[in-house]
Amino acid sequence: MYFYAVFALILVAPQYLRLWALAACFVVLVTLGRIAPLQGAIFKTYTNPHVLELFAGAVLGRTYGLTLPLRARSFWVSLHGVIPR
Repeated sequence: MYFYAVFALILVAPQYLRLWALAACFVVLVTLGRIAPLQGAIFKTYTNPHVLELFAGAVLGRTYGLTLPLRARSFWVSLHGVIPR
């Protein structure tokens, strides 16, 4: 769940730098996990390469959020609340 804290901290950056800051944060963490010999569970979790998938999701969200018209975005958001899980 630490990535929520990372996303929240990134919000203080200017909008045009947010994706770059997010990428830098996750790449530094993953690189640190690859070069550092620490073995703790928290360290392994924070430096797991799967966090790069979170960054990929942020890129996709940013890309499609900018390209979809507002009406289509609101449709998909409202549909999310209607579909049973």
